[in-house]
Amino acid sequence: MTANTRVSKMDLLGLVLCLLLMPGFRAEASAESTVTEVDLVFPRANETYQRVYPFPIVFAIQNPAPVWPHNFQLFWQTGSVVDDEPPRFDCNRLPARGAELWTSGSYKGTELLNKIYAAEVYMNNTIEKWYLAWHITMIRNCTDDRNGVALSPRRPEAEGKIYFTFNRDGKLPDIVQAKESAACPLPVWTVDIVDVLDSHVARNKSQYGDKTNSMCPVFDVRDPHPSPRPCEAKPTEEMARNVSREMLSTAKCAGVHSWPNASLVGRCNDTNWGAASMAAQLGPSTLGVVALTAILLGGAFISSVRE
Repeated sequence: MTANTRVSKMDLLGLVLCLLLMPGFRAEASAESTVTEVDLVFPRANETYQRVYPFPIVFAIQNPAPVWPHNFQLFWQTGSVVDDEPPRFDCNRLPARGAELWTSGSYKGTELLNKIYAAEVYMNNTIEKWYLAWHITMIRNCTDDRNGVALSPRRPEAEGKIYFTFNRDGKLPDIVQAKESAACPLPVWTVDIVDVLDSHVARNKSQYGDKTNSMCPVFDVRDPHPSPRPCEAKPTEEMARNVSREMLSTAKCAGVHSWPNASLVGRCNDTNWGAASMAAQLGPSTLGVVALTAILLGGAFISSVRE
């Protein structure tokens, strides 16, 4: 064996080691996470806000794929805390209203799912104190306890509540909260699915909501609710822009292109809101480029047809 051959083998070994140590290769080698986490991004507990329309409620679901096929649901309700007048409340859920009650099938979205809801119940009243409550659950569960006798946990569910107030001297809703960089969302639920069984051979088949799906999750008995990592869902500027777009989309006011905005007091439902909003967000220079590109592409298409 020559010296050149020995060097070539050493070089090859070094290359393999370098590749294995690269971040991309490590990510592919590691198993996909089986932990799903739900965090409350906004509003924040015990905070005082200015009353703006609409007012955002934002949850973040980290890694929703493991729970999605197994009838997961996030439900929340917000309401007034008063004794001397009728209560006011609003509620919503994931999956959204009008859809199925529970998630099902394969999840096709991003690893971080932000559920943004534009609440309107806080307007046209002087009530200061409000609550936000949530309930999270999954119907399916094929987890044995250590004796193989009963379901444990019976359902990986969680519920909680926060309070916040409205006052004219309060803060404007700030999703990113840039001046308080240490702020992370409030963790409200975690679950770890370690296995999936066929419920056709499992017991208690009648408890499963989606009869077309026979797969049933097994949760980690030793640690059914792993330690949360809420800072992984910390708000970003992109999330703040998405929240603003959702608030403006709810109001549909053609002359309003920013949120929060003191001129917003309720829905406008302007029919031309979409085009006006797009024009305001893109700006005249960008629209000019878009229009010029459309003209050039149209001309090229006509030329190709004539040829």
